[in-house]
Amino acid sequence: MPLIALPSAYVSSQQRLPFSVFDAKGNLLLGAGRPLTDGVAQRIGDGQAMYADADEVGPWREVITNTLRQLSRRPTPTGMPGQVRVVGVNLKSAASLVDTSQGDPVVNARAVLDRPSNKQNAGTLVDEGRSIANTLVASLRDSSRLDVDWLTGCVVALAYARELAFRAPEVALFLPMQHCAHSYTAYSANHGLLCAVLAERVAHLLGWPEPEIDALTCAAVTMNVGMSQLQDQLAQQSDALRPDQRRIVDEHPEAGARLLEQAGVTDPLWLEIVRLHHRHDLIERQDTEPAARLARLLQLVDRYTAKMSRRKGRVPMSSLAAARDTCVPRQGQPDALASALLKSLGLYPPGSYVRLASGEIGVVVACGARADRPRVAVMMGNSGLPLGDPVLRDTTQAGREVVAALSAAEVQVRMPPERLLALV
Repeated sequence: MPLIALPSAYVSSQQRLPFSVFDAKGNLLLGAGRPLTDGVAQRIGDGQAMYADADEVGPWREVITNTLRQLSRRPTPTGMPGQVRVVGVNLKSAASLVDTSQGDPVVNARAVLDRPSNKQNAGTLVDEGRSIANTLVASLRDSSRLDVDWLTGCVVALAYARELAFRAPEVALFLPMQHCAHSYTAYSANHGLLCAVLAERVAHLLGWPEPEIDALTCAAVTMNVGMSQLQDQLAQQSDALRPDQRRIVDEHPEAGARLLEQAGVTDPLWLEIVRLHHRHDLIERQDTEPAARLARLLQLVDRYTAKMSRRKGRVPMSSLAAARDTCVPRQGQPDALASALLKSLGLYPPGSYVRLASGEIGVVVACGARADRPRVAVMMGNSGLPLGDPVLRDTTQAGREVVAALSAAEVQVRMPPERLLALV
């Protein structure tokens, strides 16, 4: 029986795997279709290796991969204009950035660029993206103050991010995706930013109303405010959760909603999404009520991006493995939300790594016309040696097709994002 290594993230309490799981000696740990046992859960927590029968896994992987490849139609990227409406927030301290003359408060994201402190970072898209992340990180770290200033910083950073996503959608995804794949510093803020950008992209594809998208993106960047410091700590912790940490994780949605209300959030939809975003039963429900529907999408995006993110005690998955594990159930047919996520990103989102049929290895810098045909900046030649300069490859050409998705842990070469994105 040939055994292949199985990422422990595949063995989750949220699904019953259609194949058996073994230890390194071939001893059966979990039978096909059986729920997770306490013994296997302990092995996952201890980081022990698990394996599956290659012959048993093969047909399952082929069915799911084919299902994903059938989702090849991609929409034209859409985003938000430079002025982003903000509903249900008391932003008294942001008078220079907020216009209320037209009714609802509007954050002028371009005004951020005109502030003296940001002048030096306004030269390139990469600098703008870094400025967004830095603003959000600084704001969320100040959440313990429970005043409107930290909330204003979050809202301004979000408006800025949405405006950047409108002008340069691939860049807005590439930068946070790369950060989360390679670094676990300021994990909570960067993860929230990535979820917000991605959730908005999917929501636009689904044609959801703009007020719902406003609430969704605000909830994404603030969903973990009830445990921001702990989340950053856990990203650097290889041990299993302690009981006190588990309690904070379990209570953080309600705690986060309370913090947001104290800081000035009055939008009930935003608050309810935060309260619901960790409810596991939402995955099985097909609730059309706005808060539950939006929270389901946020939970899906949250899980998908987390699986590709680096943590001290967990190796990041490849984009294809994360898609299989998050979006495709055992029967191989994703639901409407999962399908929209895959259509909006393709199989290989910007910032993820791939191997080409030529033997070259590179990073995706832009989506292509089809889900399985991204634009790739090659960083390593077929000789296995790094290139002096990245080379853009068109994966629609014969001999340059993508043949494998790679996790960030499998790629030892990195290049400055400025050089990579300059090829697009």
